[in-house]
Amino acid sequence: TVAKILAERTGDIVLSSDEIRRELFPAHRSYSPQETQTVIAETEERTRRSLEDGQSVILDALFTKQKPRDWYRNLAKRMDAHFKIILVVATEESIKERLEKRSHSGDPSEATFAYYLDRKKYFEPVHEEHFTIENSGDFQTTKSKVETVC
Repeated sequence: TVAKILAERTGDIVLSSDEIRRELFPAHRSYSPQETQTVIAETEERTRRSLEDGQSVILDALFTKQKPRDWYRNLAKRMDAHFKIILVVATEESIKERLEKRSHSGDPSEATFAYYLDRKKYFEPVHEEHFTIENSGDFQTTKSKVETVC
């Protein structure tokens, strides 16, 4: 939601790891380490090509680890592009409710609340400069928060 609002305001393209995974693995997604590495490599390549073409990119992915954040920051620096981290947070109650609704909506994300709880264990805090958007409220509240970022 935050990525789409940002894209509407800026005209940037959104590269969603969920959408790329569905594109690369249309019949069945295993979420295996090999599949995930394929999605990461494709996302990196599309980002690099977009920046080379002068197009700004909004990456919509988990980024639970510092290493991938650093990789994209360094790519942006090499390409003389701006780089911002936007940490989107919400209450666990909101996350659970939204993930349950998403499973019936055709959203490209197939994450379950159990998956969220598992990934949460591996999250490395964002220590560098970043924006935080608390996304537990309704759409209009989130949209007004996003507008302060761009």
